[in-house]
Amino acid sequence: MDNNNNNDNELEYLKKGLSLEQNLILERIPKVFTEENTAKAIANIRSFMKDHSFTNKQLADRCGFSQTTVSQLINGKYPGDTPKALTTIIKFMNAHCRNKLHHNEMPEYVETSVAREIGALITNTTSFSQSEGKIGLVIGDGGHGKTHCLQAWCKVNPHNYYIRLHSCMTNKDIMVAIAKTVGSDYSGSIAYIIDKLAAELADRFAVIIIDEASNLKVKTLDLLRQAICLECGCPMILSGNAALIKTIHKDSARSGYESIDQFNSRVMRTLNLDLAASTSTDPNTGLYTEKDIIDLYQYQGIGLAKDAVDTLRKICQTPHSGRLRVCADIIKALHTSPDIYKAQLITGQNIITAIRMLQLPFADRLPVTVVKPKHQTSSQQAKATA
Repeated sequence: MDNNNNNDNELEYLKKGLSLEQNLILERIPKVFTEENTAKAIANIRSFMKDHSFTNKQLADRCGFSQTTVSQLINGKYPGDTPKALTTIIKFMNAHCRNKLHHNEMPEYVETSVAREIGALITNTTSFSQSEGKIGLVIGDGGHGKTHCLQAWCKVNPHNYYIRLHSCMTNKDIMVAIAKTVGSDYSGSIAYIIDKLAAELADRFAVIIIDEASNLKVKTLDLLRQAICLECGCPMILSGNAALIKTIHKDSARSGYESIDQFNSRVMRTLNLDLAASTSTDPNTGLYTEKDIIDLYQYQGIGLAKDAVDTLRKICQTPHSGRLRVCADIIKALHTSPDIYKAQLITGQNIITAIRMLQLPFADRLPVTVVKPKHQTSSQQAKATA
């Protein structure tokens, strides 16, 4: 009973902490805009812009105004509805500061075991691309950090180009996106774009990295094979979830799937993060090592107990759980708790409490006990444990 009360108290502390976080404000919106508080709000906006290095245009773009409107507002010369415009900017300022608070809490990038595996796949695929480009596949459900790793790789490796797809893109849209990223002409037909791409990339050994490739159809995969690997001679990395694997494993004897064999013959390596995560048992090797978890989620002087590291590793190893993304949300929530700051330590039970409070949809998939229903009797709990 005492343990249940302690858990409930911790839950309330977390809720209170999150509530305070959500209501954190830099500037209050006046109920009535007088000449005095209007001038004060304008002065505070100018200070905000200076402190956060916002230009008139950047602030205008974020708030949906023209650059002229922002210039007139901060100089006290706006002819329109000043209170309405100031309210919009103040709301943005508060939201920006809350987001920046979260952003600064956690490390921007950590070279985890996942990042190293992705880097090795790109290097392997590139090294075997001689007379024609080879293909590398990165497979994994949401939360492995694939996008973050691929973007970070492209930032430090010249002539590695990152393209992110979305489900509404046509084949031409995809080729246009690639051409834009590379800096090639994209004004004509698909054939014209491919010719220009090949000419643009002739003197540089480029790597084309295409993210969110899960929903690509066979014809699009064949187009990319021909355009990037054959015409441009570039290695290509495709990143997506298990749906991408299902597509390239289609029976090539079926009508419309004849090109699958051609595509598969150029696949140099497939990195299946889902499989690697589920088979990784040693806490010091494989994906999501203890060091990875500590480097990612131990910050601001608040440590992670051994059982907290183990619990976070279990989340990362659980399919369709949100993995790293959800772990980050849990740790951010725990950092709002006064008890956590007082203890300077996060335990496994703290994490389970946060999962319960946040009502995370994957809780029933985890190999950890999240919560026992309060209505269970002692005998029922004993049976459930047996």
